[in-house]
Amino acid sequence: MKTLEQSKLNGNIILLSRVGSFVLICGLILSYLTQNIILDKIQELESKKVVIDNVYNNMHEFKYQTELLLTSYDIDVKKDIYHNSFIKYDKSMSQFLLYFPNKNNILRDHNLVKSKTDDVFTILKKEVFGVENHMYKPLLVRLGELNRSEDSSQYYIVIKTFFENIEHLKQYQNFLLEDISKLKKDIYGEYNQEIKQFNILFNIFPIIIIFLSIVFAFIIDRFIKTKEMLIINTKNLLENIMNSIPVRIFWKDKNGKYLGANKLFLKDSQLKTNAELIGKNDFELPWKDTEAKNYILDDKEVMKSNLPKVNIIETQTASDGEVKHLNTSKVPLFDDYGNLTGIVGLYEDITSKVKAQETIKQHEIQLVQQNRLAQMGEMIAMIAHQWRQPLTVISSISGVMQLKIKNDKYDSVNFQDKLQKIDNQTHYLSDTIEDFRNFFRPDKKKNYIRSVDLINDTLKIIEPMLKKFNIKINNNFNCEKELYIFSNEVMQVLLNILKNAQDAFIENGVKNPEININASCCNDTKCTIYIEDNAGGIPPEIIENIFDPYFSTKSDKNGTGLGLYMSKMIIEDHCEGSLSVSSKNGKTKFEIII
Repeated sequence: MKTLEQSKLNGNIILLSRVGSFVLICGLILSYLTQNIILDKIQELESKKVVIDNVYNNMHEFKYQTELLLTSYDIDVKKDIYHNSFIKYDKSMSQFLLYFPNKNNILRDHNLVKSKTDDVFTILKKEVFGVENHMYKPLLVRLGELNRSEDSSQYYIVIKTFFENIEHLKQYQNFLLEDISKLKKDIYGEYNQEIKQFNILFNIFPIIIIFLSIVFAFIIDRFIKTKEMLIINTKNLLENIMNSIPVRIFWKDKNGKYLGANKLFLKDSQLKTNAELIGKNDFELPWKDTEAKNYILDDKEVMKSNLPKVNIIETQTASDGEVKHLNTSKVPLFDDYGNLTGIVGLYEDITSKVKAQETIKQHEIQLVQQNRLAQMGEMIAMIAHQWRQPLTVISSISGVMQLKIKNDKYDSVNFQDKLQKIDNQTHYLSDTIEDFRNFFRPDKKKNYIRSVDLINDTLKIIEPMLKKFNIKINNNFNCEKELYIFSNEVMQVLLNILKNAQDAFIENGVKNPEININASCCNDTKCTIYIEDNAGGIPPEIIENIFDPYFSTKSDKNGTGLGLYMSKMIIEDHCEGSLSVSSKNGKTKFEIII
């Protein structure tokens, strides 16, 4: 109970620390952003105020300098001061129009002021405004004197025009000052209003930030807890999957130390929990004195190459000496940055499969031996058949020769001829033995042989027996390609097919029996041999079973049922070819591709 309460307390502390940290961080970030926004807005308003103040003050200064033109004693000096005040005003107005581009009324008044100022400058440049005409007297006094004397000279007209332009300019300046004053008042009011709003926002915003931070912290905490539960559930699911699949799974760090495994691997390691396995290496497990070194070498090879190593057939020795056969695969393990962190491996216990394969192999050897013995019996029958006639001839010749010697009718020429016939027959017997001896040679080496020679060598053995039963052989060879094969084994296949055809002819009592043998090239590396007979065909219901072991169609039940099974194994497993059969219209056709 105490442990449960302590766990709850720790959980609350973690939750509060998460919420507090999140609130603090959010508050600092939002306060910083708020301050920057407020400062930027204040700076913008301040800049507007400065621009308006500058243009307003410069406009006042310009207007004042305009009025001084009429009352100044030294008009020549005042012209320069007046010009400078205008330039200063004009620059400040240009900056003002950048900040307030949409103030069309001010822009209009400014253009009028500028236009009228150009007129004033034009008059000031005339000679009548020289020093000698205006020294010690302002223009206002000079205009009064001219009015009293009713002077209508050119000089009077210029001064009068100048006064009129000045009056117009002052009027435009007043209009402009009124517009700027109004805008200045509006900007100051906006400035004060926004500053007030910013102060309110600045006071309320922290409360909003804190509230939102708490809400967000709660949501995020729930999200984190949900994710944590999802991770825990996923971890449990992965553990259940790893413990359910029928293979051993393990993973190690870069130093070959175990980091975890599933239950089947723990069982092989004679451990109960991952806690007992973690940190150990292969030299601390039951196979430490047998396979540990090889396991570690495989690990290093995988980590050095950064490439998987799959389908490693190896053994594993338990502490009681039991040896298991394994099919192992190992792959490198990387972190999120692509750095090698170790390896993950899995292996399957294939001991039962290996034993089953050994049993099948032994069974196949027995089948081969049975088939070999059966073929030897058939070969002995063929040898007996082929030897019967030569031995009869030799016996007959020797009997005649003995009779002539007994009757004292010796004839050297006749005897020489008889002896030559005996020698020919003995050579025939010797060649027959050689053909059969070559067929039963124990060596199994591939050799190059043409398909034509392969078929002819086969026919040397069986053709006399076929001729005994009046079986006609039709050959059609269109392939001179040399095949790299186990020639004796392929001859065994050909002999088996031809012998089956012979037996079918005899059993079915076929008249005019024929066997067609064709050889042709099917591509650059392969040859096709067709053997077709007219012995009655194979029933559709059994044609799918003729390559099964111990399946026989011979009615006398003297067949072993292994011939075609072994033939298919030889062609497909040993020669990487194919053997198939088809039957149609009383004809059976075997196709061999090698």
